Amino acid sequence: MEIPFEQYAETKMEPGRDPGKKKREKLINRLELIKKEVAKNQTALEALTGAAQRGEMSFLYENCPEIAKQLTRTATRIGMIPAEYGIKEKNAYISRIATEKKQVQVTQTKEELHIILPELLPHRPQFDSTTRQMRYLYDVDKWRSDYYSALSAEFMRGKYRMMDEKACMIFFNHVKGNEAADVDNFEYKIITDLITLFVLVDDSHRNLCQYMDVVEDEDNYTEIIVCPLKRMGDYLDLD
Repeated sequence: MEIPFEQYAETKMEPGRDPGKKKREKLINRLELIKKEVAKNQTALEALTGAAQRGEMSFLYENCPEIAKQLTRTATRIGMIPAEYGIKEKNAYISRIATEKKQVQVTQTKEELHIILPELLPHRPQFDSTTRQMRYLYDVDKWRSDYYSALSAEFMRGKYRMMDEKACMIFFNHVKGNEAADVDNFEYKIITDLITLFVLVDDSHRNLCQYMDVVEDEDNYTEIIVCPLKRMGDYLDLD
């Protein structure tokens, strides 16, 4: 059973401090699940090795992409543990776990995946010439955690499997009237990475292209369509 992200408020703890019995038990349970996944991954890799020894290349072609995605999912679960149980920052641990649930809507037809996010994507990072550093207008770790939690609930069990051919990810930023912003001001990368993690082989140019647009609407929200590249024109108003 998948353990959801905890709804903890931001807290600070001294380095090395025990997070508490309940948190510790949940952490141990999560690690036990990860150990089982690693064992399954090991079995799958041994099957690939056996197929290679027998010269059964078709088996490798069919199974390598799915095994690669599962390995990435396992690595992501491990990598998200600090965000869930405390991030060491300078001399303290800071928990940046999601404090609200994102109501993501996901539907799928034969070839297309349709995702609705309940809000606009945040403004992309900007370079601060004074500090000479990238400046985020939102908590990037928290925002990523929010949507990792929401999307993993939909995708982690392999409910959706997208095409092996080149895909197109279309973003329609629905914006209320005069609030419309420049298309390149939205932060697309985090959501692209998360969707790719769960349903695509990868987001290289060989497997994915993207299209972004702003649509004036009565409410602010983000509409995302993932479809085969050949179907891209079905969703664009080119007249």
